[in-house]
Amino acid sequence: MSQYANPSEDAGHIPLTARLRILVIFILFTFLLHFSWEILQAPLFARMPVMSHWQATLVCLKATFGDIGIAPAAFSAGGLLDRNVA
Repeated sequence: MSQYANPSEDAGHIPLTARLRILVIFILFTFLLHFSWEILQAPLFARMPVMSHWQATLVCLKATFGDIGIAPAAFSAGGLLDRNVA
């Protein structure tokens, strides 16, 4: 039996541990997606082909961390506009 008298009261409730798990999975997926994208587009930049492998990887990693900061903010802003933030 649910702790709520009315099952509809339970509808929007997501436990904190589940929210944290969703956030971690989102950040990991975002990291993999954005880092892959940065590496794929690296040859298009003029200085990248002349950099060492590790220098170019660090540049891509810095850009990826910036993207990781932007992605949850954009996701949250969309949720707030839709009034559906998990």
